[in-house]
Amino acid sequence: MPTLLVTGGNRGIGRELVRQYAAAGWSVHTTARQPVDLGPDVTVHVLDVTDFAAIAALADRLSGTPIDLLLANAGIYGGESELGGFDFAVWQAVLRVNVLGPAAFAQAFAPHLAASQGRTFAVISSGLGSIAENTSGGIY
Repeated sequence: MPTLLVTGGNRGIGRELVRQYAAAGWSVHTTARQPVDLGPDVTVHVLDVTDFAAIAALADRLSGTPIDLLLANAGIYGGESELGGFDFAVWQAVLRVNVLGPAAFAQAFAPHLAASQGRTFAVISSGLGSIAENTSGGIY
């Protein structure tokens, strides 16, 4: 049975991916900042993706569990910023969640991915991550 680990599987796209993979018979693990019941076929790990020590600890707890697909789905939107009104604290949070969180998962779970058949790490983004779609300007 293949195994999925998806970050931010408690709502939105992540929750739907969790539901579909569990229905397809995968062993499903997900992370969420708060405890949530996603059904008997899903293991929820309470974890904030900006807590890099917790990510490493989760990788240790799942030692010996091959992960076929790791989906870095958790993300936040920093709001619109323009030169002269840039909120650096907000953007530090955005970078920790959207960039450093997935990097920490990739690093911590590399052995789990290498031990699997699937060996796939993917990062999910929205239209906000697209240069082609963001042509109105003013959003950095």
